[in-house]
Amino acid sequence: MVFPLFTNILAMKTLTFSLFVSLLLYCSCQQKEQVPDSDNFNLVKLADGVYACINKTGGKAICNAGIVDLGDASLVFDPFLSPRVAEELHQTIHALGLPPVKYVVNSHYHNDHIRGNQVFPEDAQIISTPKTAQLIAEKEPQELAAEAGYAPKQLAFFDSLQQNFQGDTLSRDYQSINMWRAYFKVLTESIGNIKTRVPTSFVDAKKIIEGPERQVT
Repeated sequence: MVFPLFTNILAMKTLTFSLFVSLLLYCSCQQKEQVPDSDNFNLVKLADGVYACINKTGGKAICNAGIVDLGDASLVFDPFLSPRVAEELHQTIHALGLPPVKYVVNSHYHNDHIRGNQVFPEDAQIISTPKTAQLIAEKEPQELAAEAGYAPKQLAFFDSLQQNFQGDTLSRDYQSINMWRAYFKVLTESIGNIKTRVPTSFVDAKKIIEGPERQVT
């Protein structure tokens, strides 16, 4: 014999459990959607745990960056020109649920590949060749001093070109104007705000960074 009261309680518990599972699934989906959309770069998943961050037209990333989830740590490759956009990249890593950044690789010395170094944790290894580290240490102070003089003027010039452009806004010429305008805008905004972080871990020919999930060579 089935008692009506017991049946009602059982039905309520089943409904409560179903609602709980639905809520968990909803929250899980919502969490995945919370990865911030950047005005400066597109996040592209290349494979499990491997992402490319591609500069948008007119974006302030300027170069393209990479992220690799090693399993117990994340590696960032070439962390952009703008420290502000590098911070967006750092927040994206957190939003993806990836492990903390422990490695930052500078492929070579160009300002758009190295100036995001400063936003990552102090215990993160900054990795490059010895020559790249030497160039950063020697040339960055000179370039920063020079940029303080010419960057605002160049920004004004490309601002004018953009505002007065009358051709096809999808043309290569217009895209080039947008890119250089963004570049000089970052340089201008960065005056006095760059804290050069020189690599301290070096690779001459080959280096393997191995984690429980993936390795980078």
